[in-house]
Amino acid sequence: MLEEIVLARNNIQHPETITSNYSNYGNPDLEKLSHPFFVEDRERLLLTELGESQDSWPVPPAIHVSSAKLLEALSAVERFSEWLEQAEIVPRDE
Repeated sequence: MLEEIVLARNNIQHPETITSNYSNYGNPDLEKLSHPFFVEDRERLLLTELGESQDSWPVPPAIHVSSAKLLEALSAVERFSEWLEQAEIVPRDE
């Protein structure tokens, strides 16, 4: 989830083209992500209706950050932060 937040942010802030109002996942992103999180359910449904799997998007899906998905992502970051604060950091022997 953390990696996907960074990928989505990078694609939104640095789009491949400046002529569109939408940001899409790039093909390298889709190779890393088995099921992109910030994709609208409607777009997933269309893919299913075409008989395609999410492993082979015919067109890179748009990044759609709904309020519900944003809250879920923030919750994941918060859980990770809490875990990291509790983790015992052991220095490596170099």
